[in-house]
Amino acid sequence: MIEIELDVFSGRPNPRWQLSASERNSFLQRTLEGAVPMAPASVSEGKLGYRGFLVRATGDSAKVLKGRRLPTFFRVRDGLAASVDLDAEAWLLDSADPQMDERVSQAAAETIRTPAERGDWAAARAGAACTYWVTSSTNFDFWNADPYHRINNNCYNYAANWRTNTFAQPGRGTGQQYGSVSVPQIRDAALRDGWVTYCDGGNLYVAFATWSNIDYHWWRRTESVGGVGRWCHKPGQTAARNYDQSGYAITDPYTANRGDYTTWGGYMYGPGPSRQTVW
Repeated sequence: MIEIELDVFSGRPNPRWQLSASERNSFLQRTLEGAVPMAPASVSEGKLGYRGFLVRATGDSAKVLKGRRLPTFFRVRDGLAASVDLDAEAWLLDSADPQMDERVSQAAAETIRTPAERGDWAAARAGAACTYWVTSSTNFDFWNADPYHRINNNCYNYAANWRTNTFAQPGRGTGQQYGSVSVPQIRDAALRDGWVTYCDGGNLYVAFATWSNIDYHWWRRTESVGGVGRWCHKPGQTAARNYDQSGYAITDPYTANRGDYTTWGGYMYGPGPSRQTVW
């Protein structure tokens, strides 16, 4: 059994709930893969309001964790930015008892720096438990080794993991390219190409932003490094890479240095096999 406690109250007992069998298996897999930050339960910022989650594993779940020399009682979020995993927190909140006071859930959602703060909380909750289709965060030979491929594929190609050598444009492959470089136009064009705002498992996980109606840029979630999530991108004709404008590894494109691409577009999922529509 795995019990989750939302550490949020000061006077009343915190909300607690148990993960279902499928949620438990998914959470254990995420934990064993290093995708869930595990801090001592006693470590906390001690602030009023949302302070993360406490996880208690017993029975067979505890045996699995002990077998990997992992703790059976730990905190997810310890107040240190380097060990906060937004996907893990969103996933745990999504697993909460639906009878929990919506005001409490929303208070936590507003603190977790996920699409919740960008007006995309419904999409974030729907996709939080997705198994992302990831590729290497360090080897970009597929994109960079051949100058022809590097020059003729852009950020949208990279986001789709689809090397078309056509400098792909949102909407072009399905007959209606975007009319202007605005968040609604780019999003709608991507939706026509088969991207969605929810996750149904095994999807690509991408994000985009725009530069003052001048240009757009896309990022894609790739393999975790040392248990920390990573995003990578390919700026136009230049090489695919795993760092932002400041030279730092990208753990979330929303918080990364995006240069002039300051208008946030949001996160999307897919399009999986239908990525052939990206052209």
